[in-house]
Order: sequence, then C-alpha cells, then structure tokens
Amino acid sequence: MPNHYREIAQNDPIYTSFIDYFGDDVSSWNKHNNSYITHRNLPRKLLQQEYHVHLVSTSQHATITEQYHEVKKIINSTHKEPVRVEDTDGSSTRFMIRTHADASDNLAQTGGTEASKCTDEGFHSMCNAGNPRDKTTILIELEEQVKLACYGVAKPVQTRQTNSGTKDAFTQYWIEDLLKCSKEEKRSNPRPKAGEIQKKLLTWVSENQDKIYSSFLKTKGFDPAKDTPVEILHTILLGVVKYIWTYSHTNWKDTEKTLYAHRLQATDANGLSINAICSQYIIDYANSLIGRQFKTIIQTAIFQLHDLVDENHFKAWKAVAQLSALLWHVEIDDMDQYCVDVDTAAANVQDAFALIDPTKIIRKIKLHLLSHLSEDIRAFGSLIGVATEVFESFNAVFRFCSVLSNHQAPSRDIARQLGDQESLKHRLMGGTWFDDTAKEWTQSGASVCSLMKNHRFLRNMLGWSVDEQKNPAKREVKLDETLGKHAINKNDFNTECAWTKGKAVIAASTDECRVGSWVFCRSPIHNKTVIGRIQDILRNGTTHIVILEEFEVSSQKDPFFDLPYVFRRQDEVSYVIMPSINVLFIQNVQHDCRTAKCTASGIKIRMQERVKSDQTESFIEHKPVDRFLINLCAFHNSHLIRRILPRELTAPIPVFTNHRGEHN
Repeated sequence: MPNHYREIAQNDPIYTSFIDYFGDDVSSWNKHNNSYITHRNLPRKLLQQEYHVHLVSTSQHATITEQYHEVKKIINSTHKEPVRVEDTDGSSTRFMIRTHADASDNLAQTGGTEASKCTDEGFHSMCNAGNPRDKTTILIELEEQVKLACYGVAKPVQTRQTNSGTKDAFTQYWIEDLLKCSKEEKRSNPRPKAGEIQKKLLTWVSENQDKIYSSFLKTKGFDPAKDTPVEILHTILLGVVKYIWTYSHTNWKDTEKTLYAHRLQATDANGLSINAICSQYIIDYANSLIGRQFKTIIQTAIFQLHDLVDENHFKAWKAVAQLSALLWHVEIDDMDQYCVDVDTAAANVQDAFALIDPTKIIRKIKLHLLSHLSEDIRAFGSLIGVATEVFESFNAVFRFCSVLSNHQAPSRDIARQLGDQESLKHRLMGGTWFDDTAKEWTQSGASVCSLMKNHRFLRNMLGWSVDEQKNPAKREVKLDETLGKHAINKNDFNTECAWTKGKAVIAASTDECRVGSWVFCRSPIHNKTVIGRIQDILRNGTTHIVILEEFEVSSQKDPFFDLPYVFRRQDEVSYVIMPSINVLFIQNVQHDCRTAKCTASGIKIRMQERVKSDQTESFIEHKPVDRFLINLCAFHNSHLIRRILPRELTAPIPVFTNHRGEHN
C-alpha cells in the first residue's frame, strides 16, 4: 500500500519535527501568558540553551489553552501541506510538526474527597500511581459534565468532578456559562415544556465542540494524560526540597542559623553543578529562595544539618537528596534498574514525609506525583531533558523586549521584537530562505555566518554557548621539586627535565579538573579505577601528567550518612603519577566534619565588593582527618559515579519494608 505521506510531500523527502510546548504566565508589572517551543529532535545538551527556545505567541488576555488552539491549527496544516525547505545539500525537502510533550508546570489533579484520603486505603493510594488515564476517557468524562450542566444544577457537576478527579479549567468556563444560561432561560420562561431548555443547550453544545473542549485533548498524537511529564523544577526543587527546607529552618534560633551559614560556606563546591555559594543570602532570604538556591541546598544539606534537625527530618533530607541526584542523571545505562531505584527513592521520600507530617501527603499533589516518575522516565528518558529552567530563564529575554514598547500594544510589540530576533538567528547560523525576487533559495554570506563564531558577546546575547579552549600561563619546575618525588611510580618519568605547571586538566567526561579536585582515574599501575585528589598538573611537550594523592573506597557505607567514604590506606599518604588521559571524571567529595568535630574557630577579614573591610568574621576550620565522604547527593556526574562504585554502595534502601502497614 503506498505511503500517503509521499503523495502530500510530492515525492520530496519528508521529515517530522517534534516540539515540546511550554505555557507560562510571566509575572511582572505587566503580566503576559506566553507560549514557547523547543525542537525536540535536537541533542539534549542544545535544548538547555536559550538560543533554542522560541516564542510562539503571547497575550495579556488569551489563556495558554486559547493560544494553543491557534498553534494546533498550524500543526495540523503541516500534516496536509508539509512545509517545503532546502536542505544542506541544496535539495528540496519537507517537514511536518507534531507535539511531543507539554512541559508546563503543575499539570495535575487527583480524585476523591479529603475524607476518603484520610482513610487507610485512601492514604496508601496517595503514595501510589492510580489507574492510568488517557485523553479519550477524559474527554468522555468532560462531555458528561457538560451534559449535566445543561440541566442547570451545579451540585451534580461538582460531585462528579470530585469523584472522578477530572476537572478541566478550560471546559469549566463553559460549564459555568451553561449553568448561568439555564438559570436565565428558567427566569425568562418559568413554565417551559419538559426538557425544552436542556434540549436547546445540548443542541448548542453539539454545534460548538471546538469551543468547549481544550485543543490539547484533540491534538493528534498527543495525550495530555501521558505526555505531560513530571516537571522536576517545580515538583522537586520548588516542591519537596522547599517543603523539608521550610520544616527545618523555621525552628532554628539565631545561633543555629549562623552555624548552618558557616558550614554551608565551608562546603567544597568543586564538582558540584551550582553557582557560587552565598550562605548568608540563603539564611537572610530563607523564605524567598528560587530553584538555583534549592539546588545548592539539596546537594550539600546532609553534611551541614546532621545536628540541626531531628532524626526524622534528617531521614527526609537524605531521602530527598538521594532522589534528586537520581533524577538529574543525564544518561541512563539500564532503564529497568534505574526505574527500580527511582521508585525506591521516591517511596522513601513519601515515607519520610509521612513520619513528619502525614497531612502533606494528602494535601500536596507534588508528593503524589513522585509515584509517576518512573512511568514518565520510561516514556521520555531522563527528566532533566524535559526540565523547564530554560523556559523560565527565557522570561528575562521576554521582559527585555518590552523596553522599546510604548505599552499601547505590548504583546504585539514584544512578539515583533522576538520575531526579528528569530530572523536574525536564522541568518547568523546559515539558514536558508526563499527569495521571491530571485526565485531561489539563498543564505547569508560567509562573513555574516562567522559572526557567531568570532564574537563571544554576540553568542552570549543570543544564548548560544560553545566549548572554548583556554591557554594557561606557563611555569616550569622539575619533577623532584613537586610531590611527584614521593610517587610510587616516579621512576617511570624523567625527574630532572623541566615540566610546565598547569592549572587544569580536561577529563574524559570533559570536566575541567583543577588542583585540589577529587577525580576518578584509571591507574597506570594495575589498570583499575581509583579515586584521588589532584595535587599537581604538569606538562612536558606533548606529555601531560597529574600527581594524585590516592585514596581507597570503603567497602560499606557510613552508617550515619548512608554514603560511601574514602580513606588513606593504613593512614599513609600515597602519591601516584598518571597520564592526564587517564582522568575519567570529577567527583564531589566532602570533609567529614561530623567525625572531625570541626567548628567555626577561624577568624578572617570580611570581604566587601572584593575589597578587604575592617570587619572580621568566623569560618569553619577543617581539622585533619583521614577519611572523606563521597557526595552521592551531587547532581554532576551522578550517573558516572554509579557506574564505578559497587551497587551495594549506591542503591537506595527502602525506609519501610511494609509500606501498607506503616501507612495504616
């Protein structure tokens, strides 16, 4: 049977472009509802750049669903008449668009009354995924609600919505409108014939299906019940992390807040995917933190909070940190095993919150959403790939575009400005367009296309980032003048020739590893993977080496932190020299301050605006210790560390073995 796409493509090659759709309200002095898309066919690392976020529509008046109604028309038009373009070979090709996912935040509802959720069965059900839904059953349920509304009584509609857990904000407007119309009809005609008003309203409903029901429910190949993955920014960072943070810091006294700030500031951030730590800011604005601050807190919290919260709260911190690190995996090696770990970690978070405040399970949908994580991971892969931080950050670009508007028609002015930016990006990247005058496809010249490559400022303005090589300064030493003279394999290298000191080395994972970084390496002595701390980086011609202080990984977890740790063999310092190509990846490792009993005993001059002030402040002095904790709460390289370490050191362990019994 001939493929019908060949006919509509007129024998040209046809390509399907999947898009992720995101709708959000931009809160500012002049609120707008914005719709963005990203091209899902691109590599995931590119999707995290602002350059690949595209504004589709904006309005101060039209809702996201109303805007998508028009977007859907464009999507459907490409299924009948695919868009014709010229490919890189100069050949004609066509593409059509399909909606891959709706990444918008907080799309969820659960059925049942609060009374039913407070029963043993109801409470336990909140910790598990319910029966799967699909857009067909949702649409049928909404149709029944609309029919009930035509009878003019609100109570049956409300009861049905509560029992089914299905209530659509878009359709709800029309339900309320139908109830209002029914009342007005009864008021104007006190004695209508039996069923006359209902029949009139039902006729109107059948003639206006497209108006009443959301276009999301009628998009071919897209199911809002399945294609709206759990959004980890709002569900994890601004959800469960914020919950446990609020539980913890609200009861602290000033001395405890100061102690936490000192400990956080003393954290080794090497190997963490966080901004510079500003601990005092986090304490001063503890109730107004945003995603990036919570990302710092959750990756480091268990090392600072061990004596600032009670046992149950500390269990919750460990559970949330473990789940968060799992969800920030960028690669998944074994899908089945990974989903088992995510399910276990998610259940641990729910169980930990049940010990602290069971009402949180009932009233906060975000804790229930954790039971749907593995389902979405199997459908979409690592959830970091559908995270919405890039859309949220693009809101700043949107606001900047309002500067030149006279604010008489701000939505139109901003849309035109962003449209011009899209055209500029297309030209700068060598995109083609059809010249109506010359009747041919054309593109920018080589000089224009090279602007992005040669001008870093322009790349930053447009949100495009590339890997850049740095040329470090040179300083020559002999190997015998470094710690390399103590290395167990120093005889394999020339100790008398001059070596150039380096500042950083690039690992196999493309991490920039500096002196003092903890790294996993392939040992040149026994060809096994080892962990150590870089003490020096040297280069001689084309030979690049690192001097590593080698440590041993424990065979079991630390019983208090539930983390593996590293230690010096027989309490002796051991150095090894290895080629830089043997460095695999950077890993965050923390000083064991609890065991060493580190305190804020140090005094230093306070820096203000990078200038020394006449004030002093206390800081944590790390006491000498021979063991350090491997931070499995770190997001960066969380997938790589789990490849290296034995599973018994990284696998989540259930808080409860009998969930149902404990929930009861």
